[in-house]
Amino acid sequence: MGSTTRKLLVMLFTTAASSFAALAQSQDSLLASIKEAGQVKVALGAATPLVSTSPDGKATGYAVDLLDLVLKDWGLPPLTPVLTAWDAHVPALQARQLDAMGIASITELACKALAISAPYFVSHDVFFVRSGNPKHVTSISQMAQNPEIKLAVVTGSSQEVFAKARGVKSERIVHVPDVQAGAATVTSGRADAFQVGQLSVANPKQSGLDVVLDKELPVKGIGVAFRKQDMHSRDEFNEHLNKLRSNGVMKELYTGKYGLTDWDELAKLTKAGDLAPSCN
Repeated sequence: MGSTTRKLLVMLFTTAASSFAALAQSQDSLLASIKEAGQVKVALGAATPLVSTSPDGKATGYAVDLLDLVLKDWGLPPLTPVLTAWDAHVPALQARQLDAMGIASITELACKALAISAPYFVSHDVFFVRSGNPKHVTSISQMAQNPEIKLAVVTGSSQEVFAKARGVKSERIVHVPDVQAGAATVTSGRADAFQVGQLSVANPKQSGLDVVLDKELPVKGIGVAFRKQDMHSRDEFNEHLNKLRSNGVMKELYTGKYGLTDWDELAKLTKAGDLAPSCN
């Protein structure tokens, strides 16, 4: 082997080694930051049964319990919930004020900006309407054609995107900060329907609400969102999440403690791409 060839091989090896080192540093930067801070800051919002908040600001619910189990299996500190408005989650994540978003709808649009985990919850969207359904709401198509129907959606949610895509005019969309506000907006008459996941409103009858099922509405999957540059950490998160999915721990939490439905569907979804094909 000539000296020129040896020099070329050494140069290639050195370049490759530097690239691998830079990649490893990039891949591990989130975990290093978490371990240095001693906490995992995750954005959450009130969305029963995933997250409920007490007057003193404590977060409980299925998502909180499950994420703590994932973090424990991963060898990381317990969850530090950051309770904030839904439309502030993505900007705070991208500004590195957060480590992850705990409740992220798995959609093609969301996956363009975020690296989203496998779903840990699925539900069908429904309309919550005032008792007796005075505006006779039946479907999103009917709503798009009827200028007298106002639809409440959580600001920045996948439901808002879906409604606009199906022809509901912006001036007939009422924005609310969370599920509780959405329900109150309907019962007070400021909106005629509130589109959200079927399990989001606890005891709707007691709150003066009826549920309208519409087959046009999507099945929604919820995962944990990371920054695109933290995709390696997202993949590691998936490994621990899917371990709990396969060993029965997630099922016991999902169907046992919280009495949630659609487990057979959720059990098969091991990556975001199973619900939104372009999500990688």
